[in-house]
Amino acid sequence: MHFKTNKVNIWLAPHVICLELFFKIALKFGESVEWSRQYKIHNLN
Repeated sequence: MHFKTNKVNIWLAPHVICLELFFKIALKFGESVEWSRQYKIHNLN
């Protein structure tokens, strides 16, 4: 499922960076939704 985020939280520690992505969903009882995100790091310099 492709989606647009409506909120992004970023937190850092000395050894890690974390992105938390949020998006709005509306499900009826018994419905479900699945999604995935992929991050690519192209250059660390």
